[in-house]
Amino acid sequence: MSTAVPDSSDVAAPLPQAAPLQARDHAAWIAAALVALGCSALIIGRLVGTTNSEAPGGWKLLGSAASMGLRFALLYIALLLVFHYARIHQRFGIFRIAEPASHFRLALLNVKTPFFWGAGLVLACAALQIDRGSIGIAASHPQLLFSLPEQYVFLHSPNLATDVLYAIAGFYLIDLTDWTAHWVNHRYPVLFRRFPFGHFVHHNMVFVNPFTVFSSPLVHLAQLTGLSMYVLLLSQGLLLPVLLIHLLKNFCNLTSHLGCDPLPWLSRLNHKVGGWLPWIPLHHQYHHVPGEIGNYGNVTALWDYVFGTLSPATAHHLKTGKALPEIVAVMSNQDGVLDRYFDGKTAFNLPAGRT
Repeated sequence: MSTAVPDSSDVAAPLPQAAPLQARDHAAWIAAALVALGCSALIIGRLVGTTNSEAPGGWKLLGSAASMGLRFALLYIALLLVFHYARIHQRFGIFRIAEPASHFRLALLNVKTPFFWGAGLVLACAALQIDRGSIGIAASHPQLLFSLPEQYVFLHSPNLATDVLYAIAGFYLIDLTDWTAHWVNHRYPVLFRRFPFGHFVHHNMVFVNPFTVFSSPLVHLAQLTGLSMYVLLLSQGLLLPVLLIHLLKNFCNLTSHLGCDPLPWLSRLNHKVGGWLPWIPLHHQYHHVPGEIGNYGNVTALWDYVFGTLSPATAHHLKTGKALPEIVAVMSNQDGVLDRYFDGKTAFNLPAGRT
């Protein structure tokens, strides 16, 4: 069984810790951050609006990217506030354990990551020349995105039922490519630790919430493999299956990072049927426990069951309804184990030797 306790470099000697912030200190820090971000968003929006006709295209694009990044950052902070001060993890979480102050400070430092995610979306769309006009054309003639000769179009969908079947098959195929990419991300340090991949950025978040999805670099193998499958299906003119897959995939990505399990009976059922149901909040929360190995499925746990990568601690929790004592010891910050795990970390920093 994999241990849930971080490696020896994380727990060897006690490290000096910053004094826990008081509630009013948190409120003051966050209020200042919100005011600063809000003012920045207003200023940028004003500049973009007033210079819409005169500014060079590059400046307008950067302004739009910054504005979108600030929106993501504000939403990220808002969700952190709700989860931390409403004590969502303690009241409803998988382990019923409160988020420690050290994790909350780290999550606040991580605000830069969703900012770059939001800004990157705008820049990526601009690079791909995606606008409303091109989306409208793709909706009616998706094959025009690639202009493949007819002899290379080998998939055809004459009706809605066939579209749904393609969507189901494509969903589990993309789930397989995601599982493979995620497993590779954890197996090879260059992908886990190094720019521009840095999957550790996502794993710095232990007490997750839905916006943890955006606490991740844009260059993620699972995203690249998923997009490749989208390209394949779109090249065959299968727009509706791609839309259905994308909607379900987004639902799964958000619910897998709930940090709580509002439907525990569904998680238990999923365990009994082999993990193919698209509901894995408990499975994926265990994936974020420091030191836990396994649970690489992003939208279902099917391939973890098929390839034997389901963590034993997850199986125990699903069977008994309780977490193992060593998991509880880590998540409850016993003996300051999480404080030491987070010491020295920021959103873009991983001290040597930590995974």
